[in-house]
Amino acid sequence: MLSDKVLAPGHTMASIDQLGNIALIIGAKVAAMNFAQILAEEATRIRMVYLSMGKDAPNTLADNPNKESMVGLLALASQALKEECCTVTIHGRRSMAYITAFFQFLCPNDLEITVENIIIHPGERRNIRVGIVQDWSAATSMTLQTLLQTSSNQGDPVTIPVSNNYPRMIVFLSYSWNGWLTT
Repeated sequence: MLSDKVLAPGHTMASIDQLGNIALIIGAKVAAMNFAQILAEEATRIRMVYLSMGKDAPNTLADNPNKESMVGLLALASQALKEECCTVTIHGRRSMAYITAFFQFLCPNDLEITVENIIIHPGERRNIRVGIVQDWSAATSMTLQTLLQTSSNQGDPVTIPVSNNYPRMIVFLSYSWNGWLTT
């Protein structure tokens, strides 16, 4: 359940009647804001990007997400929106029209949307990054990333020369780290 993942222990107690009342209130607000129209606009916008690239849009863009994946997504998004150092990355093709519409509806300034690595919505904060791809074998995935160093001055990159025993062949490799780890 979402409340178990988002709220502290002891704060997740609610009766079925209370949950039903909350669902009715949220449903009325969503209906008043015409979420179906936002969903249609997002699906059309994504399809238009594919059309402009001369590619077929994934046919699973508007599939309904299942309950378990939405609970996981909302729990990750909740953490990313509460903590400045966290970002949620959602990558794939299935249900992506619903996911982009949902976050456009709730927090458009915290959202970045890419279609085949082309940015179509550059959010200001980018706590939630949605990447839509046509790859038919790729499943939709969600990851939480944490910034380990928040300073803009991360220092000079470290260069590690690596050489082998062959006198004519010396290889220099440079490794860099941009500050994100995926959990």
